[in-house]
Amino acid sequence: MTSGCIEIAKGCLLAALFACGPAVIAHADDPERPDIVACVRAVDGLDAAFRDKMQSHCLVLAGNFCEAPTSGPMLDCLTDVTADMTEFVAQALPRLPGSVDLSPFRSRTYARTLSRLQEGRDHAAHCAAQYARTFDRAICQNVAVFADLTDVFDAARTAGVTLP
Repeated sequence: MTSGCIEIAKGCLLAALFACGPAVIAHADDPERPDIVACVRAVDGLDAAFRDKMQSHCLVLAGNFCEAPTSGPMLDCLTDVTADMTEFVAQALPRLPGSVDLSPFRSRTYARTLSRLQEGRDHAAHCAAQYARTFDRAICQNVAVFADLTDVFDAARTAGVTLP
């Protein structure tokens, strides 16, 4: 496939995600809730620059989904999305190997990422210390857990592991 065809394919994917975003990321068990994990999984195979941009769009689409009047209370929706991401990260971590045999830099980066994910971060306490309003804390936690989610996908890609 030529580079021009690849760029056209990427553009089509981006257009589809924007045009059909809420429908594309609707949770299989509850169509009133976005499935951000499925969205991140869908863009995981793209090249790094495009993947990072599309992952950001997954977070924005989930936020837009939660803002929609049909999704119920926005805070509840954001809390559910955060819980889905947290659950996925917890399920994915045991599948990641303790180390990878790559270049020294990539091996150390993988080890630091895996260590940080395994130690876990108290996002609730961190966000509570920074924000007084419940809604602001929920957004902070959502973004922090999203970073963990994308780190898990990055680590799995580095280790050559397929996630559930």
